[in-house]
Amino acid sequence: MFRLTAITLAAFYVVLAVFGHDPEETGEAVAAPPEAAAPAPATAATVPDALTAPGLPAATVTPARFPPMPGPALKPGPEYRTAPAPLSGRLLRVATSRLNVRAAPSASAPVTGQLGRGAEVRVVTERDGWAQIRIEGDGQEGWVSRRLLDAAP
Repeated sequence: MFRLTAITLAAFYVVLAVFGHDPEETGEAVAAPPEAAAPAPATAATVPDALTAPGLPAATVTPARFPPMPGPALKPGPEYRTAPAPLSGRLLRVATSRLNVRAAPSASAPVTGQLGRGAEVRVVTERDGWAQIRIEGDGQEGWVSRRLLDAAP
């Protein structure tokens, strides 16, 4: 085992001694690779000077292109899904005599409050026939049936 290790190390030494010289150190001219003369593609990012070694040109990083993966398209998990786009905070009015404000967008969700006819609410988001609202004045939020709201004048 010792003999095999010694022979392997000797072989590495010989290979490095013959082929491991630095052309700049010996004064040989170094030919630039053909792709170095061409301008970098528009999508390539230049490595900042702080990340390059002194005396070496800045390298360019080209993003890798991978073929699409087989199978169905992936969807983000619930914690990474984006919230529905806000409806620019439209101001609406209650169109019924009494409107239950619920904790969630469901008829079985607990009622957190009630609103009377003409009360103004600001719509935060809409989902499946329900509107998440913010009550003007006290800032309380909840869910109401969207069909029971009308546009405010």
